[in-house]
Amino acid sequence: MLASQLLKPPLLFPVVAGVALLAYGSGLGIGFVSDDHYWLLSAVQGAWRHAFDLNPHTSALPFETLLHSLKYGLFGFNALGFHLFDLAGHVLACLLLFQVARAVGLSSAWAGAAAVLSAVAVAPSQAVYWTSADEHLWATVGALGALVMYIKFRSGHPLLLLGAALLAVAAALTKVEGIAALFGVLAYELTWRRPAPWTQKSAGLLMLRLMPFAAAAALFFGWELTAHDRLRSVSHLGLNMLGRAAEILQSIVWRFNAADIVHPPYGHRSLHWFAALAAAAVGFLLVVCIIAAFTRLSTLGLCLIWVGALLPALSLTDALQSRYTYLPTLITFVAVASGGATLWGWLRARRVPDTPRRLVATAAFITILAVSVAETAQASSDYRIAASEATAFSSAVLADHPVLAHDTTIFLIGRPLDIGSARWVFADPRLGAAVYNNVPKKIEYAPSVQALASQRPAQPFLIYEREQTGKYVERFLP
Repeated sequence: MLASQLLKPPLLFPVVAGVALLAYGSGLGIGFVSDDHYWLLSAVQGAWRHAFDLNPHTSALPFETLLHSLKYGLFGFNALGFHLFDLAGHVLACLLLFQVARAVGLSSAWAGAAAVLSAVAVAPSQAVYWTSADEHLWATVGALGALVMYIKFRSGHPLLLLGAALLAVAAALTKVEGIAALFGVLAYELTWRRPAPWTQKSAGLLMLRLMPFAAAAALFFGWELTAHDRLRSVSHLGLNMLGRAAEILQSIVWRFNAADIVHPPYGHRSLHWFAALAAAAVGFLLVVCIIAAFTRLSTLGLCLIWVGALLPALSLTDALQSRYTYLPTLITFVAVASGGATLWGWLRARRVPDTPRRLVATAAFITILAVSVAETAQASSDYRIAASEATAFSSAVLADHPVLAHDTTIFLIGRPLDIGSARWVFADPRLGAAVYNNVPKKIEYAPSVQALASQRPAQPFLIYEREQTGKYVERFLP
């Protein structure tokens, strides 16, 4: 059938690229937001020269810094270039996932289904839409690439072990997802590869093969543990990690907030009910497939990668940041495809007619894709709004005050945009040599000018309010 052929190479490659563009294409017009200008400023100032400095250093990993400098060198201040670069990385990650799914034991069609579903994944959209979060994406590309090279090495290509080790080191020094290469190698050797009788010699050889990947993971943890960064102060090892894992899994398979059914955010109650039912059906189907996947031993290897890549993020006690779900989402969809293959075989064994079986499977697959494409495209709206609001806000302030007084505080009436986008847009290096004078000391919110007058804020400060027309206007205390 044509449907199954579309999920196999070579047709799979344009299909993955096409659905990824369909889902994420709406984000190509997003400008720079929040920490983007911090990284741009660092790149302009040549931060890559100090990427490997050991004392002192933050939790920004060496290849993370090099990545942002590379993007600036390639695209300058062209946000579209950054987004196309990340979209290409996302497509590459999905194609590498196809190779991993094949190693798990899935057929080309089911491995292709995992790749296509991952291409429109909603949960980790922040890693694709937001240029300051794309280090998670590229660390995932490195980890999956290292794992694929290792699998090829075990298939009879001895020189690929060196390439896999080097790629694993680069991935681990990019972001936390890079350590997944170690767990992927373990999963391949213990659950995916046809097990051989264990001997002292085979165990020793396995330890030798694991050493470069363990060293890469050790480099990541060594860097993070010696960093002066606030993330260490909000990490906690304990039962909270189970709750965080459940929260992450829910964000991947069940994204609809049931409370919105009672109070639809944008009206249209009947349409909202339909969307809720569609999201619930998709979530239920994904959960069923994941449960079915545990009938296969290979799923234990997927769990090993899923947990291993999330270890540092699971320990955090602050709000969940969706960019940390990028690699776990890809692995989850391999499990979904594995469970789907299991259910398909179960129905075939019970001699369910072929035509109805194919129609139901095709309809379910298209429904999941449609819902995911719609939700992924919607996920870009917050970034588009933040980018336009930040530009309007900074333009208004700088038009009135080309150079801010030292330690200026700006009060925003209401909450028209997030603090990060409001503050860091002033650090745009194109503002000139006096860039630091154009970065406010802090930006705070106030409910009204009258409420601010009672606080008696310390000088110097500015007050800006967003009018309904979208224009930011300076206000003064009475």
